[in-house]
Amino acid sequence: MLSEIRADYKRCKSINRLPTKKNRVGCLISIFPIIDHRIGLFIETYYKDKKHLLKYLLRAFYLAGKLISVILFKTNIDELSVIGGGLSICKKGNVIIAVKRLGTGCTIGENVTIGHGFGSELPEIGDNVTIGSNSIIYGGIRIGNNVLIDDNTVLTKNVPDNCRVGGNPGKVIHKKEQHLCSCRSS
Repeated sequence: MLSEIRADYKRCKSINRLPTKKNRVGCLISIFPIIDHRIGLFIETYYKDKKHLLKYLLRAFYLAGKLISVILFKTNIDELSVIGGGLSICKKGNVIIAVKRLGTGCTIGENVTIGHGFGSELPEIGDNVTIGSNSIIYGGIRIGNNVLIDDNTVLTKNVPDNCRVGGNPGKVIHKKEQHLCSCRSS
């Protein structure tokens, strides 16, 4: 858990390269919901079958953090979502994340909704995926590694590795054998 939090913070610092106070505050604002999610997932996995006072205290702390994330930062991450290290979320706009798995080194723009459709499974997203602003991803789909999803894209079907997707409904615009994203994890 700590190594993933370090990767998230390192990635956030690399995206906000200018060492200004505004960028440091923006980095902390965008990383708070991610850290809170990681703490909640740790509590659920470590204290899974235990009835311990510390579990309930930590759970209350996690729920308070989740409330702050939703109200102040407008970011809601499902507590059972498995998220790799190096996640970067845009600090403006509503973001809802409910995934089976979100890979390492991903970037999520503002006003993005990732989740399940009516009664369907959760999406699975690969490593080094960049999701543009105002995009919607739902259903039990799989998005490959090194994928760039354009702004205002609605995805309901699987996406192969190393490609660029856009439109409503989302279609492959460009497929390449090399990385298209500048979001590779270091």
